[in-house]
Amino acid sequence: MVAGLFRRVAMRVACLVAIGAGPLAAQEAQPGSAAYNSCMAKAQTTVDMVSCMNDEMALQDKALNMVYQQALAALPVDQRQKLRAAQRVWLDFRQKDCDVFYGKETGTIASIDAGGCMIRHTVSRIGDLRLIAERP
Repeated sequence: MVAGLFRRVAMRVACLVAIGAGPLAAQEAQPGSAAYNSCMAKAQTTVDMVSCMNDEMALQDKALNMVYQQALAALPVDQRQKLRAAQRVWLDFRQKDCDVFYGKETGTIASIDAGGCMIRHTVSRIGDLRLIAERP
């Protein structure tokens, strides 16, 4: 089972190398904090990787909530309800979109793929909300 996981990860890395993906592409494929990227680089097992992802999701969820509150505060009162509704829909979308990985893959790789999906979506949403919060 572990050998199969490493084979699949190796194939994904080989595909990135084959299409000429350098460090920038790898970073884009795995957004997150420097601590997360360092943790994942050191991870030896699926359990290690899941632990890195759980720590990163806690960090990113905290950032998401902070930037969401800033975005709400930056909007006129009549636009706040629209953002609240959009955020509820986005949270549902993120969960459902990432849950797809549990049906696509079996075994421990599904939790890695789904966790990566959650992090990618969350980092992207933080960027979107930051645009709203920082718009004059």
